[in-house]
Amino acid sequence: MSNQQSNGHVRRDEWQHVQPAAGEAESGASPIERRIATGAELTPAVLAYLQQAPGSLFAGREVALHAAWDGDDNLLWRVGVEGFEGAAVLKLFVDAGLARGRRTLDAHERCAGTGLAPRSFWFDRAPESLPEPLLVYGWVEGAALEGSSDELLLLAEAAAALHGSSPEGISRYGTQPLNLSSWLELQRASVRSLAPWLAARDQSVAAAFESLARHALAGAEAALPLWQNAPLRPVHGELLPQNALRTAGGPAPVLLLDWEHYGLGDPAREAARLLHAAAPPDDGAAFLSRYLPPLQGALPALDARIAAWRRLLDFEALTGLLTALRTAPPLLAPEAAAEVAMLLGLLHGAAERALAAPNRPPETDYAAILAGATG
Repeated sequence: MSNQQSNGHVRRDEWQHVQPAAGEAESGASPIERRIATGAELTPAVLAYLQQAPGSLFAGREVALHAAWDGDDNLLWRVGVEGFEGAAVLKLFVDAGLARGRRTLDAHERCAGTGLAPRSFWFDRAPESLPEPLLVYGWVEGAALEGSSDELLLLAEAAAALHGSSPEGISRYGTQPLNLSSWLELQRASVRSLAPWLAARDQSVAAAFESLARHALAGAEAALPLWQNAPLRPVHGELLPQNALRTAGGPAPVLLLDWEHYGLGDPAREAARLLHAAAPPDDGAAFLSRYLPPLQGALPALDARIAAWRRLLDFEALTGLLTALRTAPPLLAPEAAAEVAMLLGLLHGAAERALAAPNRPPETDYAAILAGATG
């Protein structure tokens, strides 16, 4: 989350006027508290950079701070600049900044003209007096999407426009699996690691998980021919309602934010993940009726590939959660255990939708799998 703190994403407390006390960023503070303390401490350096650094296009102008906030993996400042129409945002990338910053810049440069992305002003990989790469781009006024059925149709139009655009000139792959074959490799590796770990905790839990995994992976293998000759297209990487703005009078129905995972990828997976997260009451029928027609002919078997992904995403969520518990139990167990309850409904839904077609998996006690893993 990044572009706006009050008119776009989940609101976060602003911290530009916070003066962190001594020791506030020490190990006793939470990660969010440490990030806020760091952001507040950096504000004077950010303003100095914008007004004085050789790499700043605003050098020599008065810069006024309007707001500051923290995103998921970044710190952000919104400023007004003397002689500049509108506001600007400086995003400081605190995780994998060089790669995320370049991806975002590439996306802005390719998609700003269509109204799908903000307009970038510059990217600085080694900014003077600041610890991480940064991107400065134009602030966009708009209303946050809340995931309503009507807004999901707007996202369908934006997704179709993005996925239907030319991949020519895009040199980076997205951060999601490129196709079902690469997904299968990742999931098989996860299952190989999880099976003995679960068996050491509870044999019945391990047997239930292995049965589920066998059916899920077999279903994925059966769907592999759908990806034959399926082209890669530009994908956003985190196409979700909270990463979109409804703007007034723009060339596109919505503007997309947080392009840090942009690149070439599988549009079917991106559409499936959006529907999986939004969980529309019509199971995505209206979204697909708006999304699929513009892409007919260009992306073969797109509807079938979306359906295949949707049958597998709950299993992917389960293996991801269990892997987090396996690899760092002292740190992640309490947080992941809380998320387990939220995932139970999705996991039972996965059984109802049959993770592997045409054979339905046997009845599986998902609650036992998760309770055994977190107990």
